[in-house]
Amino acid sequence: MYYLINGNSEIYAKSEIIPDPELENYCISDTDLDLTMYTVTVGMIDENKNLIYPQQRVKPAEQLVQKIISMRQTQIDTDVAALELDYRLTLLENNVKEGETE
Repeated sequence: MYYLINGNSEIYAKSEIIPDPELENYCISDTDLDLTMYTVTVGMIDENKNLIYPQQRVKPAEQLVQKIISMRQTQIDTDVAALELDYRLTLLENNVKEGETE
């Protein structure tokens, strides 16, 4: 896994795709780091860009609560859209059936 690093030596994103070779602020690790729950600071990177000594700190509760609220709202929006689509399909099916009986 490839991890992108900001100016504070914190990992802010991960990717399965090799970053642009021109980009210097990345490292490599076999460990799948949880960037949702933890702030991960790079302790050291070897000459091959392998991550050594990552420091993981649980993110502040406020950030985690906001993330959970955002995830719940996304799920609610998805569920509502699916229900609306299902309702519209049911209406169309009923209209087609009514047209067949006439």
